[in-house]
Amino acid sequence: MPGELDLNHANLDDENIPIAYAVALPKFIAMSLSTLGVYWLFWSFRAYRNLGLSKAASGVYAFFLTISLYELLKRVEFAAKKANLSVSMSKIPLALTFFVLETANRFLDKDGKWPFWLTLLLASLPVLPMIMVQRRINAVNAALRPNLPLVSRLNGLNIAWLSIFTIVICLCLVGSMLPQEPTP
Repeated sequence: MPGELDLNHANLDDENIPIAYAVALPKFIAMSLSTLGVYWLFWSFRAYRNLGLSKAASGVYAFFLTISLYELLKRVEFAAKKANLSVSMSKIPLALTFFVLETANRFLDKDGKWPFWLTLLLASLPVLPMIMVQRRINAVNAALRPNLPLVSRLNGLNIAWLSIFTIVICLCLVGSMLPQEPTP
């Protein structure tokens, strides 16, 4: 069945392919916060592709990251165990925390009565468990792929995303602080 753990995983033996997606924490945090989690679509797609899934399966898992994060952690832990590396992924707490924070972010304040800063704060909370996920992925890569560097450089597309999302967020913050005219 597509997407199941493959015990004869071809990418695990290839020293040129990182385990999941090894990105430096400053870049990960900047991209996650400035895009309010949109970056995770790209990040999780790359992680699943590096773990040997097809483009279609990786796309589906990336789109549903809120409920598929546990699967990603399971695959990274499997890669570590196959290499006799003792690593605790805390799969269930991390996946559950991410699920609760993402779900709360999506379903709270549907009537738009909360201040924008509170909504923005809620939108940024899911980055906390994702930072722990990325730290564990980087630790596994440091042990199993010591010659592969972390992706830390911001390319032109990253800078464009950072700029656009940051400007939009700042404009929304300013707009939320302006006095509103009463509606008749």
